[in-house]
Amino acid sequence: MTDCILIEDTREQNGYSFAFATPCIRDGLNIGDYSVVGLQDHIAVERKSLEDLIGSFTSGRKRFEAEFRRARSLNFFAVVIEARISDLLLGNYRSSATPQSVFESMNSWSVKFGRPFLFCECREIAARTTESLLLKYVRQFTQAADDIRRATKRSAYCLNSQQP
Repeated sequence: MTDCILIEDTREQNGYSFAFATPCIRDGLNIGDYSVVGLQDHIAVERKSLEDLIGSFTSGRKRFEAEFRRARSLNFFAVVIEARISDLLLGNYRSSATPQSVFESMNSWSVKFGRPFLFCECREIAARTTESLLLKYVRQFTQAADDIRRATKRSAYCLNSQQP
């Protein structure tokens, strides 16, 4: 696979770069907390603790929804959550928001915006998931670019072989 460098947004306070095997730099991102150098307009991953997620659907809802709207321009965007879904459903957080309302909002946004929410049990698994998603996207992107190059070469060959 092509070598790549991951990006961790400069606003990330408790980031994942400690767990990445892939080189990672800190830089400003317009969407999400993580991306890939050169592919910031294609992919982003948003990191959330359970408390952050709850806050994003309550007091920070407008800002969170604006980010989701901006993420429509990306080919891939996901929210990686450092918690078990059972923690959400059992209300194991400090907020007056009901588990049902947060759960339903999350699922509604997944459908409305076509973006997944991925529960990852703990920080380490969330970090691995984030890195894996970014690298899988790079692999797919690179494969698509290689396919285009091969098709272009074939087309050029066909055009050249048809000339007198």
